[in-house]
Amino acid sequence: MKRSTLSVLAIAAFNFAMQTAGASKAHEIAGTYELIICKGTCSFADRGNVFATAVVVLFDDVMVRSDRERIAPFYNYDASDVRACYAVDRKVQAPSYVGINNKTGVSPWKLDGNTIQFDLFHSPDAGYVVEVDRTGHLLTGTGRSWGAGMGAPPHDYGPDTIVGRRLGPPDMAACASAPTS
Repeated sequence: MKRSTLSVLAIAAFNFAMQTAGASKAHEIAGTYELIICKGTCSFADRGNVFATAVVVLFDDVMVRSDRERIAPFYNYDASDVRACYAVDRKVQAPSYVGINNKTGVSPWKLDGNTIQFDLFHSPDAGYVVEVDRTGHLLTGTGRSWGAGMGAPPHDYGPDTIVGRRLGPPDMAACASAPTS
């Protein structure tokens, strides 16, 4: 074979390996996660700053329409990449949009390196996006309220601290109803 043909084959093999590794890594992410959402420091051992909890289920595949409609009947955005559902329980009032209008919902999720991103609230003009880094079965990161026009959050709606842990494989039942207080 010519040197240029070998180079093309090597590049193609490298690209295939990277795509396969990305798909494999995303498959490892799928599961049911418990999250605590805090203003300030946050840990499962010290829950003093926790103002909300959530269960998030990340799936490998797009959710079927009947499941999406059962969990989030008013979700009217592009559903072609919805691969997550959630249930939020706000323990106390706090300056944050997390779970503000609905306790359960669906969301797309994406993986960028070790960072997972998904929503815990979404409306036409506002939302709450979570970005967490995954280390083993633990998640750590932030949640941010966002909005436009009348939906723009006040300045004190700064980023929230998010800590999570994997509970097990994906379990749709975790999103079927809002958690109880």
